[in-house]
Amino acid sequence: MNVRFLPTDFHCCLIWMCVREMMDLDDAPDAVFMMSDEIVMGAYPAILRSGVNIPRDCSVICISDGFIPGCYYPGISYLHHDGAGIGREAALRLVSLIESDLSAVLPLHRMVNAELVELESTNRTVKGE
Repeated sequence: MNVRFLPTDFHCCLIWMCVREMMDLDDAPDAVFMMSDEIVMGAYPAILRSGVNIPRDCSVICISDGFIPGCYYPGISYLHHDGAGIGREAALRLVSLIESDLSAVLPLHRMVNAELVELESTNRTVKGE
């Protein structure tokens, strides 16, 4: 597995440059996962400009509320989640941490429902078959 991480700075130009470098490597990825619409706006145009065929050469998927993935061609498959619900849950958790003894708080893990919305950017065919 060939895993690369992009910088956490969400500046589209920086992400675009990093993704272009990644796609120009001899062992360029055959799949790219993006964590937000902001990353998509920098990374997806760079993937398209690299000349790879999406999804034949490289599948692309992201986490999104669903607006941005449909603005590109080919449409980007995405995990749809309730961003407002996650924000609300985080705010409630933050308030409860502020109002309690922070040293006594255990890590909290929440399961978030997400729906896979498959658009044109993913390919179910496994390479080599």
